[in-house]
Amino acid sequence: MPDMKRFLSLPLLCFALTAAISGALSGLAVALFRISITLAEKARSAIPELLSDNQAAQLISLLSICASATWLSAKLVAKFSPQASGSGIPHVESVLKGECSPPGWKLLAVKFFGGILSMGSGLALGREGPSIQISAVLSRMLAVFAKLDSEACRLIFVSGAGAGLSAAFNAPLAAIVFVFEELMKSFSRKLLLCAAISSFCSYGVVNLFFDGAVEFPIPDGSFFPLKSYPAIMLFGLLFGVVGIAYEKVILGMIYFAGRAKIGKSGYALLIGLASGYLCFQFPQAVGGGEDIVRSTLDGVWSSAPLILAVFFIFRLSFAGASYASAVPGGLFAPMLAVGAQGGFLLGILCADTPFSEFAPLPAEASLMGMAALFAAAVRAPLTGAILVFEMSGSQIGTLPGLLLASFAATIAPKLAGERPIYDLLSAPPSKQ
Repeated sequence: MPDMKRFLSLPLLCFALTAAISGALSGLAVALFRISITLAEKARSAIPELLSDNQAAQLISLLSICASATWLSAKLVAKFSPQASGSGIPHVESVLKGECSPPGWKLLAVKFFGGILSMGSGLALGREGPSIQISAVLSRMLAVFAKLDSEACRLIFVSGAGAGLSAAFNAPLAAIVFVFEELMKSFSRKLLLCAAISSFCSYGVVNLFFDGAVEFPIPDGSFFPLKSYPAIMLFGLLFGVVGIAYEKVILGMIYFAGRAKIGKSGYALLIGLASGYLCFQFPQAVGGGEDIVRSTLDGVWSSAPLILAVFFIFRLSFAGASYASAVPGGLFAPMLAVGAQGGFLLGILCADTPFSEFAPLPAEASLMGMAALFAAAVRAPLTGAILVFEMSGSQIGTLPGLLLASFAATIAPKLAGERPIYDLLSAPPSKQ
């Protein structure tokens, strides 16, 4: 009874209603964000068709538009809201730790429009980081408006972050786990109630626009048989090393960009030019990576492992260079794309060995690579496994294998003394 009384110490109805409204508003905001990014990408992709008879005009137009968009995005961040740079998850964690005060409308505007500019220009950035930050800030503003106490405002804030992830990737269960495993790192029933309500409300609203479509559909019957578990364990251990390399690339690019004499906006302009050229020459290589994951799962690279290996290294580098531009954009989607490519490559290589019957098929290994790389870099294995499980619409039989790969992937970073990527990004440069 005492525990129940403590649980009911907040005005529960008002608290739950605020959580529901904040989740719905988050879903609406993220839906508009996703639609705007899609429209920007379609507009960019239409340029070659509009200028189909003049390749020079195509190239000049793409260079000009992409460079201008990234430069403007960087300027918006620098002038109006420096906290809107990058993913936004490190900032959410800093607010939860009391290291900085919660922002307001200015950040929301810069994150929303700056994210459209940066992702619309083809940079290897994801929508999930901005979605999480926008939703968290929007939810806290609602809680303050509702005159909830400080504890309730904090719970609504962190649950709003989960609602943003739920709406960004159609993954409400992963969003709830993310709130506990990555953001709060502790459990309470009040938070579970709030996170569940917000995440499912945002999921419901966003799917009024997107019909609940699975992000990364896989062939029916894909699962990890028990005999493949030793190979999955080894794959996970290997992806732990890949996760360390991923962190080093991100931090190395940030270090380089921070010391470039052209300044942050100049660096963003340079990356925009590079993205514009890629949009012209190799359009399949740009963007957050969702299309890359889909093509990988469809087996596009089955007969070209060497090209896939080169593409894997390129996307790893391009993701780091894009994030270093300090424009709004997340790490999840590019990370999943790199993991999918790496896993598929391992699956192809294992298919030509005497142990092929014990190894996952390439598409299954691709799922495992996404979950394992996420777990290695973020150090949130439950979130990584459940996120990939939901995004792929997998059968329940795949979940144990995804969990095994994810937990195995955390071993190498822990043994090497590596910190999670978001802890590194929120730390001062001297402590990275």
